[in-house]
Parts: sequence; structure tokens; C-alpha cells
Amino acid sequence: MKNRFTFSPFRNAVLKESHRESWTVLGANANVGDDGMGVMASGGCGVVVACPGGVRVLPESTAMAQTENATHVAVRGSDIVVLGAAGLSMHGSGGIHTMPNPVAQCVSLHLHPFARSLVGLCALDAIVVADFDAQATRVRIDAPTLNAHFQSFAFSLGHAATIAASSKDNRVRLFDVRDSGKEAAVSEPHHMGVKASSIHWINDTALLTAGFSKMRDRELALWDSRSMAKPVVNYKLDTSTGRLIPLFDPDSGLLFVTGKGDSAIRTYEVSQTALTATPNNFILSQTINNAVLVSKHALNVMDCEVARLMVLASDMQTLIPISANILRKNKMDFQQDLFPDTFSDEAIMSADSWFNGDVPSRIKIKLDPRAQSGSLTEAPARPSTTFTTSTPAPAPLPVPVHPSPLSQQSSQASISRPFVPYQPVPLQAPAPITDTRVSPQSVRSSTTATEKPSDPKLEQSTPSQSSPKTAPRFSQPAQTTHSTFKYIQGTSTPHLFDLKTGNPTLPNECCFLDVNGPENLAAFPVSGGGGRICICPTSQPGRFPAKLPCIVTGSEISDFGWSTQSKKSVLYTLTDDGILRTWQLSSLEMDLSQDLTEPRDTLKVNPGKSGVLAIHPFVEGLVCVSSSDPRQLALRCWDACGKVMVWEYALMEAVLCAAFSSDGEVLVSFGKDGKVRVLDAKKGSLLEEGVGFEGVKGARVAWIPGTQYFAACGFGRANQRELKVYNSKNLTQVAVIGVEMSPSLITPYVDDSLPIIYLVGKGESYIQIFHIDIPSSESTGTTPVKLTKCATYTSPHPQLAVSFLPKSACAVRDVEIATGFRLFATGLERLSFKLPRLRKEVFQDDVFPALRLAKRVDFGAWIAGGETNAAVDWDVVDLCPEGMERLSDVKSAGTPRESQTRSSVTVAVELSEAKKKLAAMEQMKRLAMADDGKMVQDLQEGVDEDEWD
Repeated sequence: MKNRFTFSPFRNAVLKESHRESWTVLGANANVGDDGMGVMASGGCGVVVACPGGVRVLPESTAMAQTENATHVAVRGSDIVVLGAAGLSMHGSGGIHTMPNPVAQCVSLHLHPFARSLVGLCALDAIVVADFDAQATRVRIDAPTLNAHFQSFAFSLGHAATIAASSKDNRVRLFDVRDSGKEAAVSEPHHMGVKASSIHWINDTALLTAGFSKMRDRELALWDSRSMAKPVVNYKLDTSTGRLIPLFDPDSGLLFVTGKGDSAIRTYEVSQTALTATPNNFILSQTINNAVLVSKHALNVMDCEVARLMVLASDMQTLIPISANILRKNKMDFQQDLFPDTFSDEAIMSADSWFNGDVPSRIKIKLDPRAQSGSLTEAPARPSTTFTTSTPAPAPLPVPVHPSPLSQQSSQASISRPFVPYQPVPLQAPAPITDTRVSPQSVRSSTTATEKPSDPKLEQSTPSQSSPKTAPRFSQPAQTTHSTFKYIQGTSTPHLFDLKTGNPTLPNECCFLDVNGPENLAAFPVSGGGGRICICPTSQPGRFPAKLPCIVTGSEISDFGWSTQSKKSVLYTLTDDGILRTWQLSSLEMDLSQDLTEPRDTLKVNPGKSGVLAIHPFVEGLVCVSSSDPRQLALRCWDACGKVMVWEYALMEAVLCAAFSSDGEVLVSFGKDGKVRVLDAKKGSLLEEGVGFEGVKGARVAWIPGTQYFAACGFGRANQRELKVYNSKNLTQVAVIGVEMSPSLITPYVDDSLPIIYLVGKGESYIQIFHIDIPSSESTGTTPVKLTKCATYTSPHPQLAVSFLPKSACAVRDVEIATGFRLFATGLERLSFKLPRLRKEVFQDDVFPALRLAKRVDFGAWIAGGETNAAVDWDVVDLCPEGMERLSDVKSAGTPRESQTRSSVTVAVELSEAKKKLAAMEQMKRLAMADDGKMVQDLQEGVDEDEWD
């Protein structure tokens, strides 16, 4: 019981993405296996990636001859086995050794942990253990039945005498390799999904499997090899289509879990009977295709780096290191509790000795940098490494290699040279994705790199050997350290709770939450017949009423939205019967106990089924609707007040989304035909047409106020979600990034006055925040548009929708730059995004510029204004509260202070800690002064002696 409340020091491991200078750009797309994932592995020699020009060994960027078209790679220490079109080849300090491929269709490849020349191959119909020395197959394990094709396998960690395999019949089987592959145990069916599962050994007796359930839930299962009837632990992660990638570190007991197409990395602590989630989940700036764990020799142990992941991004060219560090105050000394002696991954015996039953004597290595000598805690005699092959080893051949920014070696370099341990060396990213702004971290890293001694082999290469690099499909978000919005802090507080009605199933084109500005009325659809929309006041927090106040449209809802130009709360609803209904609502006039069924006005806008609804920003009653009837597909612009159709634009495919520009002059729409169109808002004529999104699941668009640019989110290939920024003048894609792979549609919300984009995904528990850097009008036109990922807000509840309030609702005294509401399954939360500032007593005019708002215009006056838009008047609204001093005036009149040379976040934290300590001291002083030495019982009145019986 004494260890009941002790915690592992690895529980608080913090994942951190490295700077862009440390990313590796391959110069060519990595080879893709049958599962759609990049072919890569990791070991003592470094990270091995298969490319079209040959297998690359990083960080030295070594290319190995005769390794073209590699489909599988495996690493053990300094030995690398490659499976390609020419067969199997082993590369190591002993040279190159080849043998024919013993299987027809390989799905997995592993080197034996201890025997030098043994390699295991898993095909659909058999698992084969081949021997490079004997040039033959030593063990063959056939699939039990035709419906039990193998999917993955793994050697055990103890004596490596047991092979665990997962098969298509959803069972886990154990085989004894030394006993001619005899089946030792079989489990009950598990991971009932149709997709392949993977299997991994945790220790000598524990197994971990990753797969899918029948409902496409991604699962992790922990097994005990001594009792394989059922799993010890079954853990459901989430619902997604990407294959799980579990990475286990046996020294720390940490399990890092990600998936193909994900951007999140989860961390778990694994024991013999438990799988415990840690609170340190991580969101990467890129989507992940594959990932491996780097060897322990490459870790920066003096910085308490307990693990490092090497992630292959979805562009198939970029390798991103991610470090897992433990926060310790003292980093001057080696932390022995974090870095125990680790097992070496080098082979230690021959294949014949292992098959004869010899017990491997494993070697342990100290990770303490000061232990330069005697680092092996157990060093048995190792026979010399000699391989005998029936054919002489071929000489290394020159292969075309895409040079790496790290080093450019001659194509005639010998492959037989010894491999060096992996060391983290910073790489310079290529020009298409490099941030031109210079940060102090990049200056320091470049200075450190120049101080290291240069390699003579690197100086022999000439610039003429470099081949052109192809730009990645998605530009990477710039990681700038001086962005004003890098430290945005998002918080949420419960506002309305106990929502008991379910949420209806609506099309992707429909809005799910909209909160208006005048009275803060929240509108969101609820389940029930007749197209019900709940109208709930949000002025006061509390509990949802038992009887929700709703409007009943009478037909299924296609889309809805509040009017932005009306002084009163006017709601437009578009339904499947093609009718646009206008509702005039007020929290003071509404009867909250009865449903509202009679709208103020109705208008038949479509002859058939309707699609999306777009409301003009300042013209009263001007709306644009789309028809989703296959026989009459069109965009129609209506004057709802005058009940007159302004124009109609015929289409061949349905519309995914549409929105008016901030100046009200043009309308942009995305269609299922993969096209984006810009139409004249007054005439309906086509101004521009360009390339939209390849996917047809849905799209969302939002204009960037005061500019000619708009941001759109949709789906690309294979459910890859994309964020694109277009120039409306010519519809060029000035910025494109891949967000992540998921079936959920994301919606972009652009700030009214700041260049910030909030990406909100339905069913997700986080909001990603991007800063968009748009060149000024005075620029020459060559300055690119840059997207910088600022922060990520996370919440424990998956969200259904988010609605932001106007800028006037923000608490500018608290430097609140955005506020709104967040709808989830059982309630409504108040969202707040703030910037940490030291001097909140002054108005932060650098993040609160004056707003330019258009006054309400009648439709007739707007049409008569012509192309000059003369009927529109603009108001400039200053958000500075009365009597509050501006920050720009303080900076211009004051002198530089000491705290201005430091980070405002650091100073604010220090002042907060000082205030806490001062308050605690004052409390102790008051308690000490109030103590007069008397006890409580001394103040009680007693009983006289004569009163006792």
C-alpha cells in the first residue's frame, strides 16, 4: 500500500514540435506502401525513409545502392533490410547481402531482435522466417484457413521465440518459431472492423493490438500472452477512418498514439494490466501520414528528453521531429530516474545458436554522457560478424539522389562504411515554405550550426549536383515567434445547461447556431417534427427551460440566419418546400411557453428543394438562395421586402456554400462541380471562375473584411480537409494548407477587424486559430500571403457549432479580442479569446482598430447607386472606452521601461506570483495580530461550586 499514491515521473511528459529549421525536406515524395502510409523505420543508425531514388538514411542523407522501388524497410541497430522489386537486401557494416523474396505479397517486415541473419516477412497466406546465411527459409507458418489471412506480426521481446500475429478473422495467434511454427495460443474474435489491425509486444508477456470495431471506432487492446481468451483492457479512442499508429517506449512505459490523417498525438502509460491516458495531448501543425520512434542514442538527455518522434507529414516530403520532455528545475545533472540503462538493439548471436536454444545475453547501455568508458553493463563475447552468401556481394552502384539541405554527398559514396549514431542536426527548409521573418531562435540555431566542425565530405559536393525540389501540395503554416496573436488564450464558461432535446440530422449546408447582436438571441435547430428552431435569450446564464421556446417552420430546415442590417431581431428560414420565411422576434414580446408558428412574411423563392442561404451585410431584405432540385439548379437573388427576384444564375451542379463580400458588391459560391464562382451582386453576371474543392461533402466560405480576399474550407482528396485563401479579382489560390484528414466539415470564422481565422469543426473538441498576413496595398504584388498558426483552444466537450458576436460585445478592458457562444450536446458555453497584456489599464489600440461599418440601405437606393455604390454610408466606430488612455499615446510619450525588454507574458506571470505571495503574507499577519493567546474554552461561562449536586 505504500506505493498506492505514487505517480510515474513520465506522466507529465510534454510533447513539443521542433522549429522549422530542424525539419527535414526529402526533396521527393516518400514511397507509399499498400496501406497508403510512407515507408519508413528507425533504429540505431538513424531514420530510414524509402524514396524513389533509393532508401535514405537520415540525418546523414545517405542513399543506399540497389534499393529503388522499396516497399518495406526494417532496422535493427546498424543493419537495414530492404524489400524491393529485386528482392531482399541487408545493408550494414559487413557490406550488402541479398537473397530472393520468399513471399509473394508482403504486408509486414521485421528483423529478428537477436539473430544476425534472420528476417521475418508476413504475407497474406504465410509468415516466413528467412536466413541470409543459409539463403533459405528456416520457418514457414501458413494461415490456418482461407478466411484467416495474416495482417501483421511481431517477434516477442524475451527470447524472440514467439511470433504474435493478427489475422483477417479478427483473432490473435501465437506461434513457437523454434518448434517449427506450431500454434501455441489463439484468442477470441476482437477488433471486428473490416480494416487491418496491427500488433506489438509491450514486454515479455504483454501484447498491444490496434484496430477498428464494427462501428469504425478505433480501439486499443492489451493482452496477456499467458491467457489469450480475451483482452485484459479494451480502450476505445474515437471514430475515424485513419489507421492507428501506436509507438511504445519500453524504458519509460509511454505509448504515443496517432493515426494516418490525424494531427493529434495522444500519450498513455502502459502497464501489465492497465492503459492510462495522460493529460498531455498534443496537436501538430501538420497532418500525419506515418511516424516512428527515434533511437535512445539520439535523445538530448541533459534536456530531459525522454522520447522523440519523427513524423512524416501528409505532403510525403517533410519529416518533423517532436520531442517529449520532462519538466525539471535542475538540468545540470543527469537524471538517472528518467534514463535507466537501456537495451542495445544490435544483434548478439548467430541464427544457428538461436535455433539451438541458446539464451541471448542482452547488452545494456548507459545513457549518461559522462560515462564515456565502460558504458556496457554486460558485455559478453561477441563473435565476428560474417555473412556467407552464395553470390558475391555486389559493389555499390551510383544512384540518383535528391540532395538534402543537411548534406550533399557524392553519388559514388560506399555503402559499406560503418553507420554513425543518429544525432539531431538542424536542417534548413526550402524556399517555398520558409518564413522570411527572422526570429532569435533561428539566429541562435544557425550560429550553433556554423560553430560545429564541418565534414570534409560535405565540402566535396558542388551546387551543380543538386536537383530541383518539387513544392509540397500544401504550404506549411509559418511558425513565427513575434506574431502579436501567438499567445491567444481561449476559455469557455458554462452559460446555459441541461439541454435535453436531441439535435436533428441536417445537411452540411445548413447553419447549426447563430446568435444575433441586438438582443443576443441564440437560434439553433432541435429535434421534433415540422422544422423546429429554438430561440433562446442568452442575456442571463442558467438552465434551459423544460419547454424550449421554438419557431415551427412546417417543413424540414435547409438553412437559416439572422438579418445583420435590421434594427430588430429578424430571422430568415429557408426550408425544403422552397419558402423563405421572415420572423420578427423579440425576447420581451415572445411568449416563451408557446411555439411560434406564424411568420411575419413568406416568399416562394425556389420551385423545388432549397439549399443554402446568403444574407446581404447591409441591404435590408436582400438574400441569395440556391436550389438543390436536380431539374432546376440555380442561384437566385431576391428582395424579400419587395418580393421581387433580382436575378437568376443557372448551374449544372448543386451549391455547397455562398456568401456576400464585406462591401456587398460581389457574391462567391462553391459548387459540387469543383468550381468557385464570383458573381456581381447587383446583376448576377459571372465575373470570375476558378478551381474550388475536389470533394463534394461540403464547403464553407468567409470574406476577410476590408480586403479582396476570402477564406474557404472544404475537402480535397481522400477526405483531406483544406483551408484556401483566394484573391477574388482573379481567383488565384494565394495560400493553401491541409488542416487534417477527417470526415467532419470545418467552418472558417474571420475576425471583424483583425487578420485572424478561427477554424471550427463539427464534432471536434478544439478550435484552431490562424493569423493571415496579407500584403498591404502599397506592396508590389510579389509579397505572398502567409498563414501562421497561433494557438489551439481545446475543450472536454465535442462541439456542434460556434457563433461569434460582434466586436462591440468584447470586453476591451480585459483585452478580449473575440467572444461568442459554443453549442454542444447538452448546453451552451460562452467563449472568450483574450491576449495576455501587462498594462490592461490602457486601451490596446494595436489589437482594437476602429471598425468600418456600413449603414442600413434600402434595396432601391442600393440598386440606383450603380457601380460607384454611392448610396452606402460608412460609420467608423472607435472601441476605446471613454476616459481610457491609448497604448500608442503612452508609448510615444513615455520612456522605455525595463519590462519592455522582456516578454509581456513572463512579466505578467511574475507579477501574478508576487501578488499571491503578498496576499498570503498579509493573511498570516492578520491572523497573528488577531490571536490574543486565549483559547475558546476560556471564554465560556462556567458553573458555580454551590450549584453542583
